[in-house]
Amino acid sequence: LFYRVISGMYNDIILKKQAAEAMAQQQTILHTINEIAYSFLQQPDWEKTLYAQMQRLKEATETSAVFIYENRFETENPVASLKLSINDNRRLKPKRTIHYKNDRLMRWKHKLEKGKAINDALFSCDRSKQRFLKMFGIECVLVFPIFVQNEWWGFLGIGNVSDRPVLPSNIEVLSTVASVIGSAINNRNNILSLKRASTVFKHTMDGVLITDKRNRIIDVNRSFETITGYSIDEIGGKDPKILKSGTHDKHSYRMMWDSLIEKGCWQGEIVNRKKTERSISNG
Repeated sequence: LFYRVISGMYNDIILKKQAAEAMAQQQTILHTINEIAYSFLQQPDWEKTLYAQMQRLKEATETSAVFIYENRFETENPVASLKLSINDNRRLKPKRTIHYKNDRLMRWKHKLEKGKAINDALFSCDRSKQRFLKMFGIECVLVFPIFVQNEWWGFLGIGNVSDRPVLPSNIEVLSTVASVIGSAINNRNNILSLKRASTVFKHTMDGVLITDKRNRIIDVNRSFETITGYSIDEIGGKDPKILKSGTHDKHSYRMMWDSLIEKGCWQGEIVNRKKTERSISNG
């Protein structure tokens, strides 16, 4: 009886200690994810800090491998290219390109493109999955899909040796990292899109003006200044109606604004006024 009591107390202590360690690790992971998110979203190009942030994730999760693959769908058989690999065993050389079909990873592909995570182990995998795990020298793996604007972009993998598996309680937390990466990619895409739009705005031969939500002019391009004779210093903050030539009646402008409000665009021709003479500008 005494032995049973002591044994029970010992088991309780061990369980409490394990629970405390698991809670502490989860707090560390959450803190790390917050810092990763802040770092990625503050960077114009998330890839510049990718290695350092994934190294931090690897240390926080106490795992032995972290890797990221990016999809390429330009061929009939979809493939994924290795973007990053951090591994305790530096002698291992994972494949730079995996073919979902040829490498018999279609089951993983179908789950990932549906937004489902993969939690697999070497002993329960078929041979094709075993080859993949052995490529990274791991015996258990978590794979999370990365989505950018609802499009499956690729996946994040976190793997470990069998004696240090990732705790089940951390799986949902770690899926957040994939979401953060997707947001960082989208953020960079938006910045690149804005840069391209800015280049077009600056160098197009057409005169372009930009207004704020109060319909006040906030910017014009060089062509606009050349065509109209007005500089941004002269018309900045003013309503575009200062360009009215008096050629069109209120009904014409009402139709234009109705189209802008309802459809988000308008196409047509308006006679506007230059600083010194009248000219025709296309909308």
